[in-house]
Amino acid sequence: MLLRDEMGFSQRIDNNGSFLLRFLYALLLIASSDIFGVYAVPESTSPNVDNDELYTPAASSPASASTEVASYQQQALLNGNLHYGSEAIENILPHHMFRNKNVAVIMETNPAGVPSLIPIILHFSSTLGPDWPIILLTLQVNWEMPASPDFRQLYEARRVIVLFIPPDTTFPDHTSVTVFMVRPWLWQLFAPANRMLIFQVDSILCSQSPQRVEDFIEWDFIGAPIIKEKGHGYNGGLSIRNPKLFLEIALEQEKNPTELSPEDQWFYGKLLEREAHMPTADQAKFFAVETWWHEKPLGYHQPARWQHAHMPEITEWCPEVKMLDGGQHYF
Repeated sequence: MLLRDEMGFSQRIDNNGSFLLRFLYALLLIASSDIFGVYAVPESTSPNVDNDELYTPAASSPASASTEVASYQQQALLNGNLHYGSEAIENILPHHMFRNKNVAVIMETNPAGVPSLIPIILHFSSTLGPDWPIILLTLQVNWEMPASPDFRQLYEARRVIVLFIPPDTTFPDHTSVTVFMVRPWLWQLFAPANRMLIFQVDSILCSQSPQRVEDFIEWDFIGAPIIKEKGHGYNGGLSIRNPKLFLEIALEQEKNPTELSPEDQWFYGKLLEREAHMPTADQAKFFAVETWWHEKPLGYHQPARWQHAHMPEITEWCPEVKMLDGGQHYF
């Protein structure tokens, strides 16, 4: 009998089954390739993204042989287009780590230019533990696997995942950050999560604190409270957010644009309108300190900049602040 394969070739199956063996061998070869890899792709309405544009995979490295880095091109092959399905990222992470659970996210467009990035990621991974996978969002063109064995170990274990943001994305100032953050791209990507912990290289968690990040995940949004002279709400540089709710707000902004202010304060105002579950300043100060002073918080954002007079006290309580560069940072 004749069997025609997908390439149009015919093979006769003889009695000794030799063709069947060759067919099974071919299946094994296909299964060992990257064609079945699953990658997350944000929706193509993000800045600087063209619907017809495809992006190439990251260069392979010894540490990435068994762990996929998100590739827009390969995801497009799987989906048939560049539209993101909100459950796609769940397939990148171990299921027990993600669905209805939590994820930590840091964004850095030029990792090699930020010497403190890898130490900060290692610190957050150690402090948060294995139940909080860390997602590094970066530009593909700037990504190279760090030499750090500790980072590579986390990467291989998928406790650190690298995903690429749209090419040519830059953050020269607060305005560019706000424009990026109020669009649906980021929130669609993490919509399956229960809560996101957003952190930056100018933020830190204190290992001496008896509190944990989990103590604050009841809130839809919490960060270091902002003093009235500087605005309102919470700072977003070290913050916990409800991605589903933030996505709703971003989608509404896309349909009916409104005037923007710094993204963290803008979202705070929108959340107030929706009567979201948010803490008072006296409750939020236990989570993090920036402009509003509190003696022993769980974390800090830019402490040297905003709490310079308290730095000896801060350093005694949280020696990890020595890892911070002390300056303002936009990704």
